[in-house]
This record gives sequence, structure tokens and C-alpha cells, in this order.
Amino acid sequence: MEPAAFALEYLFEPLGIGSRSWLEDKQGHVIGGAGLSIGPADMVKIGQLYLNEGKFNGVQVVSSSWIETATARHIDTGGILSFLDDYGYFWWQGNAHAVDYYVAMGYGGQYILVAPERELIAVATCRWSVPSARAGNNWYNILDLIVNQIIPATAG
Repeated sequence: MEPAAFALEYLFEPLGIGSRSWLEDKQGHVIGGAGLSIGPADMVKIGQLYLNEGKFNGVQVVSSSWIETATARHIDTGGILSFLDDYGYFWWQGNAHAVDYYVAMGYGGQYILVAPERELIAVATCRWSVPSARAGNNWYNILDLIVNQIIPATAG
């Protein structure tokens, strides 16, 4: 089964993810680990899927063991990125303000951040067209806002 067909059947349709685009290689296959473009409402759905241990609208879409494995620390990055300490399977891990969180991120400031103990999902998306220094600034500024403004604002 082609990766795009698999994702459609087992992820996009069960979550009701609508409009999307996905970069393809020269053979016409989607680039599985990068280049997926979806809107913020659909990004929240992915965050909900992970926050709810693989369930979406009461249906187990992904196994809870996969969610646990994917969001666990597998690689110590040595603090190479601000706010993000380690890496799992497509998810970065961090801790700030005594709150653990994990983040899926894309180019130039695209984020899905999940902080389970706060039941928090924060998403961000940016308009960008070509690689630039601005993308790096977006990346830092948006994550700084989420980590240092939004997470503390959710304290009990």
C-alpha cells in the first residue's frame, strides 16, 4: 500500500482531516517524514489523537503503545534546539515551568505542542514560500511564545 493511501485510510479519514498537500519525490511518492501541509484545525485533531492516547472521538485510531513509544525520549540531542531537549519518533520532548511536553514541528514555525498533564494542545502555522532567515526567527519566536506564555498561563 502506498504511504499516501495508508495515511488516508488509517489517519486522515478517521480524524476527518480535510484539505491537505504532501510533497512528493520524483517517482510521485509522498515524502513520509516531511512536507505535509494541513490547516490548524486539522493539526489540533492530531494533537487530540496524541493527548487521548490514540483515541479520536472515542475510537482507537492508533494504539496507545505507539503513542507512548513515539513520544518517549529515544535520542538525547544535547540541547541542540532551544526549548527541546530530546527526540522520539517525529516528536521532540521538552520541559519548561515544570511541565513536560512534546512537539511535532515543521519548517519555519509549524507546531503541534502537547502538554498532557495540562491537557494542552497548542498549534501554530506560518506562511512561508522559500527558505530564509525569517523562517528561523518564526521558529524560535513562536515556540518561545508557546513555552513561556501559553504553558505558564495554564497553571492551576
